[in-house]
Amino acid sequence: MVERVPYDGFGIFIRKIGYSVGLESTLVRAIDFARMYGRELTLTRSSISRLLHAAPPEGWNLDAANEHILDVFRALEIVDARRGEVTALALGDALGIFAAFSEENELSQAARLLLTTEFIWADGDIFLNAIAAEFQADEFRDRLGRLLESKWTTLESLLLSDNLRKSIYGAVTIETQPTNKGSQSKFGEIDLNRLLVKRLPLRSSLDRPTVAISDSYLRKALPRRKAWAISLGISNDDGTITDDGKALLEGMVSLNQCGPSTFTVWPLVHELQSALFTSMRARGFPSVTFFDLLSATTSALVKTGTSNTLGVDELAREIQHIHCDYQKLNTAKRIVRSELPLRVLERCLVKFAIRGQGLPSVRDSIEELQAAHPYGIRVRASRVAEYAFSFGGK
Repeated sequence: MVERVPYDGFGIFIRKIGYSVGLESTLVRAIDFARMYGRELTLTRSSISRLLHAAPPEGWNLDAANEHILDVFRALEIVDARRGEVTALALGDALGIFAAFSEENELSQAARLLLTTEFIWADGDIFLNAIAAEFQADEFRDRLGRLLESKWTTLESLLLSDNLRKSIYGAVTIETQPTNKGSQSKFGEIDLNRLLVKRLPLRSSLDRPTVAISDSYLRKALPRRKAWAISLGISNDDGTITDDGKALLEGMVSLNQCGPSTFTVWPLVHELQSALFTSMRARGFPSVTFFDLLSATTSALVKTGTSNTLGVDELAREIQHIHCDYQKLNTAKRIVRSELPLRVLERCLVKFAIRGQGLPSVRDSIEELQAAHPYGIRVRASRVAEYAFSFGGK
């Protein structure tokens, strides 16, 4: 199965999606999902089943037993279809709104921007280093070694006890599957015994573990991420980096999502709310929001950054308009959609960047929006949505 690393208190410190099946044609399939959602204005188990198993053009003609793409979609915050329940997640709602209420060309451009951002958030430790290595196996292997070494060094300096370090080493790692040969690829066989991170003594009694990256990991992880990068225009067909890809990597460097000759994607601010992690930000830990990632991606791929040129009144009207679309999109759940999550709102606002107007920052305008009349905007802090927006009257 494929999913983001389960939350165990320290899983947030490694950004990776498992390398099992279901990763193919992700961009195209995300757009297909958006069109279906925008057309039907609801999500049901039967509509998801048709999308997966019906013959083209209605569906993807997948085998009845093959629903692994749903694990990927859940990891990418598109849809959660477990246990008979079907729930649209933040990216799925945003894409559905583009499909239902925007022009077709805006849907495809928004999907490219938003999915790139989501790949970085969900899988950036692997994805960005694969891009930077231009999908060359040896370079990628070395980058992953430097990734782990850099993250361990940073976390060791912030979390000093042996118990905490043990948790770090257990969570911040790359899986190895020496008995799983995986599919063959152009990379061929690589020495399984080559170590990425040597055993180094610590100031405490606990040593760093020995880490090796298996050949099967390289064979499965690289080709699928290469397909992502090519579809997003970040890499060329031969794996070399495009100008957009170079701009994207430079944007991540500007956000301090990097270490020595490697990329290191750290948790977002809202993910570090526990008492254990709160003090980390005050000690030089990278402080990055989802909007920072979205803005960096937008700047790289559309060549436009943050802009507040909308003005508070226009931004308030736009939030009200998107909230209406959010309620119309899923008619079956309209009654529980009284609040618009910030994570959906920010994704929808990339339409202004696509139109050449820049990406508005809602976070910078929250106090002004609450004071804006006659919109009656209410803003509630939320651990799930960061902020939730509702309207109290005109």
